[in-house]
Amino acid sequence: MCRICMSNSGYYAVAFRPVFCENRVYELSSAPVGTTAVIVRQKETIMIISDKQVEFERIQILYNSAPRVVVGMALLILFLGFFLKEHIPLSYVVIWVCASLGALLPRMVVAKKLKRGLQTGKVTPDNIGIWERRWIYSVIPTVGSVVAALFLPLENEHLLIVALFLCILGAGNLVTSSVSMKSVAVTGGMIMIPLASRMFMIGESYFNLLGYMFLACIVVFGNYALSLNRTLIENIQLKIESDNLSLIDMLTGLHNRRGLYMFVEKMLPHAIRYEEPFGVIIIDIDHFKAYNDTHGHARGDEALIGVAECIRNETRHGDMVVRYGGEEFLIVLPNTNDAELEEVAHRVCDLVRKSTDMTISAGVASFAGEADFDLLVKRADDALYVAKNKGRDCYVVNDTVNDIIPAIGNTGFAKA
Repeated sequence: MCRICMSNSGYYAVAFRPVFCENRVYELSSAPVGTTAVIVRQKETIMIISDKQVEFERIQILYNSAPRVVVGMALLILFLGFFLKEHIPLSYVVIWVCASLGALLPRMVVAKKLKRGLQTGKVTPDNIGIWERRWIYSVIPTVGSVVAALFLPLENEHLLIVALFLCILGAGNLVTSSVSMKSVAVTGGMIMIPLASRMFMIGESYFNLLGYMFLACIVVFGNYALSLNRTLIENIQLKIESDNLSLIDMLTGLHNRRGLYMFVEKMLPHAIRYEEPFGVIIIDIDHFKAYNDTHGHARGDEALIGVAECIRNETRHGDMVVRYGGEEFLIVLPNTNDAELEEVAHRVCDLVRKSTDMTISAGVASFAGEADFDLLVKRADDALYVAKNKGRDCYVVNDTVNDIIPAIGNTGFAKA
């Protein structure tokens, strides 16, 4: 899949799969966790979706089905309990119903913990894989307790009703858990194999035929689940591609303003709630318009890409780096104190000077309880304005809401 986009200097290619360009094969590096891998070569931006991104979305979809699964299984258990109480001793039914309903609790607990982890940022694409295993572990006691109804003292005709309920359970699992083939395999096996075994235990030809049918259902349901899983994965990839197109600046590979505000909507409440420090750095390329007019738009694009790469190299995975305007960039640094903010500003300024033929000016501001994120950016922008007036090629710190403190060191950068 390849798209053509307009840049400062013309058109360039954007691809979402390994591609061949002008008889050259670009080796795509693995994507940073939670981001799109971006490689810029000769005005071509090649983007891939990392497996961890797909896994992150896939497991969230799996857990989103948890409320429906729990309610559905609870209703099935209760309906089957009402049926069983007419045919076996009530004490057996009570024990089975209580055990089956109690086995639903682990799944509810695991789903709640994942939701909390996503909200606090503790669950990331790096560690979400373990949550698929936890889902499967929570499924095993539930399915095991429900399947135990097959071995209650029932007449053969009543046993067929229980088998019908279990087939419904298996079909429901196939639909709700098809994003996880491991979950489908474990649950399907735990339902269909005991079903077939129980039919064979009766010993009659009709029930033997049913046993073989249930074994065949493992293959049929498995093939259907695999087909459904592939379709869902493709849809997840298309969703990520669409999100990347709307959130990523195609020239530099950084996030755009839409991606910034989506990030801030999640980050800001968490930082306020847990009193975590954070700040922003706004960066502007010095004399960029004159550089663009003198050297041409192609060189201007290369300068933007080079500065973006320098910023990306000097920031952490969890930081949000944004192309904020034409030649302006913004960095949001969660869980970062004042000294660390200045250190990042110093490193970025230094690396841009050494790695490119450009210099930058920067304004730094740390969160001071502003009611609006834009007010924090305004403070950083005020500091940037001071840096521009002091000769550029430096950064300035705005350490309070009203006071700007420029501290220019020997190298031309502000220092703590």
